[in-house]
Amino acid sequence: SVTGTYQKYVHYVSSTSIFPSDCNKEDNINVRDDRFHPNRLSEGYSQSKNVAEQIIAMAVENYSIPISVYRPGMISSSSITGHSNVTDWVSRLLYTFLVTKLVPKYPHAYADDSNGILELCPVDFVSQFIVSNMIDNSPESNTFNILNSSNLGLEWNELVNSIQMYNSDITIVRDYNHWFNQT
Repeated sequence: SVTGTYQKYVHYVSSTSIFPSDCNKEDNINVRDDRFHPNRLSEGYSQSKNVAEQIIAMAVENYSIPISVYRPGMISSSSITGHSNVTDWVSRLLYTFLVTKLVPKYPHAYADDSNGILELCPVDFVSQFIVSNMIDNSPESNTFNILNSSNLGLEWNELVNSIQMYNSDITIVRDYNHWFNQT
């Protein structure tokens, strides 16, 4: 038998990928809004995160369960050690550049805005933010969009120039689809 009124707190790590490309990731919008229907998302990962957040929203509404949702952007290497997950897509993308010696001039599919900025959040920042909020155990349900708001995103042309500087055999391919078909 359960005695007392001990409340459990739920913490769920989602992703900013739940936002369709035409939405502002800095807005804290309810996922049950029609603009966030999973059919508007093109990838299974994004769709599953979106559906999970809709289920969480129902749990908060119907059962008053305190749930905090954390939506990190693209997680990058540690800002302290530089260590990163070598199996994530950013590492694999860089590896593909080095192996094929081809780099797309600007792959719109991987950039967050028309200026060619990759919005990257260091893993140590994301984890510290989440853990500090978990320790706080606020009885309120909250949603946090964890983004790199310092305008320190990586410009695509800087990335391409850096790769070319260290490997002069790299060829820049103007068209993303052409690059994709070559790799």
